[in-house]
Amino acid sequence: MNPFSINLTESQNKIETKNESFFKRSTVVRNSRKDRQARVKITSEGMKALIILNGDYSGTSQKNLLGVNADGECMRIMMKYSEVEIVRNALDIEKAVKKYCEEHKDTKPKRIHFHYSGHGVESDMVQIDPSQMIDEKTFLGVNPTGGCMIGCSGELYSVHDLKIELLKCNPDKLTLTLDCCRSSGMPQRGNERYVKLRHKEPIKIADQLKIAVIYGTSDLHTARDANTFTQELFKVYQEMGEISILQIVSKVNKSWQDRFIFHQICKHDIIEAGDNWKCYMWPNPDSFKSNGNIENDTDTMMVDTQEDEGQEDRNAEMRSMKDMMNILMEKVVSLENGQDGPRNRKVPRKQE
Repeated sequence: MNPFSINLTESQNKIETKNESFFKRSTVVRNSRKDRQARVKITSEGMKALIILNGDYSGTSQKNLLGVNADGECMRIMMKYSEVEIVRNALDIEKAVKKYCEEHKDTKPKRIHFHYSGHGVESDMVQIDPSQMIDEKTFLGVNPTGGCMIGCSGELYSVHDLKIELLKCNPDKLTLTLDCCRSSGMPQRGNERYVKLRHKEPIKIADQLKIAVIYGTSDLHTARDANTFTQELFKVYQEMGEISILQIVSKVNKSWQDRFIFHQICKHDIIEAGDNWKCYMWPNPDSFKSNGNIENDTDTMMVDTQEDEGQEDRNAEMRSMKDMMNILMEKVVSLENGQDGPRNRKVPRKQE
């Protein structure tokens, strides 16, 4: 028997085994996804969603938004919650949110998700009223500043105030998706007086992907002079050594909680695009783990991501086996034609 035919048979058996194993794993993946979907449907009780869709800005300086209706349909399909309330063209977003919270304040839902599609602004115009002063040198700002949503009447509603209001429903978890502009500037109206805050230059998108900011404390909270963020980070570093930058906040906050320190939490501002920060190790970025084998955190890692990565590995294995099969088949054809591979291919003689 041709020894090469034995190798070919063994390779075919390996491919069949790989295929059988691959399809078994694929079936397990599909079944696990079905199981998770079933669990989601079961546990969706007590999950509520408020969706505000503002597209009609007639009578204001803002243009109408045509894509809002499509946004609403997308969110309606995704929100498999026990209760979803949709508000369209809210003139005053604050009133709509307060009305919703008043109706749900005693329900203690497992989760509330808030979605907003409409106009937004990073408000840098502070309206002042000379009749309202804290003291003889300090005016009181009338309108909200910072990140704001814009009602269909032009009224601003601060994202910070939105969080405060929704927390009155006492949910276990609160999530928000805000599909709106965050650029600065708002037109002045009538004879109202404003103070324009100092200009902030926008950072280019490409540059934002390079930046990771870790705050030692959360918004509007003080940083303590004992058990500081830096000291706690050093403690975690001593215990773990170099750590993925994406896990710093989780590990430091957990370290504080384990020591019953609840007066301070840290947070980060990191824009992720694919795996741009996944393998970045702190404090020495040169020690990044190219294979991405960072410590798994079952509370934060998505199972689908792990399955997708496994799927890619299996696809790579199948491509490799397919390439091997093609090479073997070419070798068989070459042997049948009495040739010994590409080095001994017959070359036609030149005609004299």
